[in-house]
Amino acid sequence: MTETLSTPQILGLLDRMAKLYPAGILKNAIKKALPATIMVSNKKLVLIAQSEKPLKDDERSLAEAICTKGLKLPYEQCEILSLGADKLSIEVLNELSAKFLCRAILILGANKPVGTVETFNTTVTLWSYSLSEIASEPAKKREFWEQLKRVISALS
Repeated sequence: MTETLSTPQILGLLDRMAKLYPAGILKNAIKKALPATIMVSNKKLVLIAQSEKPLKDDERSLAEAICTKGLKLPYEQCEILSLGADKLSIEVLNELSAKFLCRAILILGANKPVGTVETFNTTVTLWSYSLSEIASEPAKKREFWEQLKRVISALS
């Protein structure tokens, strides 16, 4: 009997096997394993700001600083998205994880308890304060930076 694996299951399996291939699995091999409709990219982090509107300039700057200064990632390895809370489901998180092959997802403007860390397939997901809360309230900003330390370990 043969079992058909979904794309997230295949990616999870490849991620668990990664330790056996220290030089990494060739992108061409990954592209061949995935359906043609899925874009393969090399993002380590997807940052999602829960908002119905596009990010304001100051919010986008803060999101970029979270990636580049807080997590010390090249900006090219971060994907910043703005999604409404109603569009954020486990299916969407699995799809984003598979599409971007990311190791972590930050959800800012959490509709779950702040500081919640979950793993979807092999992607660590942190739910935290909104960008406006982080920018305007120093205590929440400090707490957020402490939460980021858990994400840094997933990215290394």
